[in-house]
Amino acid sequence: MLGRRLRHCGFRPYPFHYPSVRCDLRHNARRLQAFVQKIETPEVHFVAHSLGGLLVRQFFHDFPHQRPGRVVTLGTPHAGSAVARRMGRNPFGQALLGKSLKHGLRGDVPAWEGWRRELG
Repeated sequence: MLGRRLRHCGFRPYPFHYPSVRCDLRHNARRLQAFVQKIETPEVHFVAHSLGGLLVRQFFHDFPHQRPGRVVTLGTPHAGSAVARRMGRNPFGQALLGKSLKHGLRGDVPAWEGWRRELG
């Protein structure tokens, strides 16, 4: 639905899917870098939901030299998730959250360096 609305506003969305349980944010940031490199536009904007916003933070930390654009995150736990931290205390919760718990949902993602890109 969001992609449809963005297209209606004149944007061309490129959905990026990633394995949030099987792979950590650093691995997925490398995958996102390879994905973004294939997009042939002068600007690249990011709209990310939930853990995707943390992925974008990791992406810009690991790959700071990107084309111009903006970032909007929706429902992203930028300060970590108290629920995820509680779930991570037991084996079932750890299995359910997988690698997204490490370097992500606990709140241990790199700080946002605002000079790189506007964040909304």
